[in-house]
Amino acid sequence: MLGLLYRRIGVAAFAWLVCVGALGVSGAPAPYLSPTSVVADGAGKRLYVACETGDVVLAFDVETEKVVARYPVKQARRVALSPDGKRLFVSADVMNGMIHEIDVPTGKSVRSLPAGHTPESMVVSHDSKTLYYCNRFSRGDGKDVHALDLAAARSSARLKQCASRPRSALPRTARRCGSATILPILQTVSMSMPCSTRV
Repeated sequence: MLGLLYRRIGVAAFAWLVCVGALGVSGAPAPYLSPTSVVADGAGKRLYVACETGDVVLAFDVETEKVVARYPVKQARRVALSPDGKRLFVSADVMNGMIHEIDVPTGKSVRSLPAGHTPESMVVSHDSKTLYYCNRFSRGDGKDVHALDLAAARSSARLKQCASRPRSALPRTARRCGSATILPILQTVSMSMPCSTRV
């Protein structure tokens, strides 16, 4: 058990090295790419790493330990993957944040949706119908935790957090949506959606 855990940690570290420029897709030297987040597919066979200054999301194969695909996204910051592994969601930009939806098998961009100031902490619902995300910053009267209805391409629910850098998560057994902030105090809130809370 521990051996498998150490292997996965080692593979993730290797993927990180790939993204910071130790290796390119072909093994040639590459510039520093500023890796900012990583997500694994359901089988644990592929990692997707967002590289902000590299303007790309790299797909890293765990078995071969090689980058097998590149998805160009300008200022890619955060990534989330649909449960079936077919759709990749990438948040990008800062003040005028966008969420880009990518078809994984073809590598084609499906659409880009406005998402407010610095969209972060994205997670896709288990039925792939809703994308939850948080805005790191918002106006005093703005909402900064969102449930994005992917079919309608609009927020189906929003709430206001009291502090900066809200975070959210979506475990399999949860029945509600929540978000936690870390500064200046720990505060948790819940929404009537299948989601839970982490710090």
